[in-house]
Amino acid sequence: MDIGDNQRLYVGKFLPKSNAIFYSQTPKIFLNMTINNKTKSQRLNIGMYAFDSEYDPWNKTFDDNFSRTLNFTNLHYLTPYQYHTFMYSRKVRKTLDNSFVNYIGYKNAYSSKYYIESSTQSSPLNLNYSYNIVIEINAQSFIMEENIEQRSSSVLNILGNIFGYYGGISTIYKLLFGERIDESGAVHKFYKCIKTNEDSE
Repeated sequence: MDIGDNQRLYVGKFLPKSNAIFYSQTPKIFLNMTINNKTKSQRLNIGMYAFDSEYDPWNKTFDDNFSRTLNFTNLHYLTPYQYHTFMYSRKVRKTLDNSFVNYIGYKNAYSSKYYIESSTQSSPLNLNYSYNIVIEINAQSFIMEENIEQRSSSVLNILGNIFGYYGGISTIYKLLFGERIDESGAVHKFYKCIKTNEDSE
């Protein structure tokens, strides 16, 4: 969690140790914050930015639109003397690489990006707390959701459509005219039937 930004008076970062993992028996983790140098003239405004451990904006630069969207959706503002419930779910987005194999359509190659979707709910803090801000971190689900990009058009798909259209046209042609332009086709049989009726009259 990134608290604040470079333009603020204080910037902090919280990264849990490897053993701080959610289990069904331990579904919640609490962060308690105490502000001990606040003066009445100061305006306290804390911005909290949450990110997945695989997606660390402190060590990487992400320029794509999806990453920039995450910078806004996972930014939360914390109000002092409030109990904040932070809820999140972990997801992975698999996008197709710009490789020749993907355009052929035989076997797709993906690049994975792990991220979280989060939200916060706030309520007044109990006066019995000695802290200024309490954050309850709550995992909404232990199942990771996958979003996989699909490419509707590839070389194999285009060839399949071409042969499909050709097969359909060939079937209609054989039904109407037969294997060759001869009397076995439906058109010639229909014409022969009309001709026979005219001769009988």
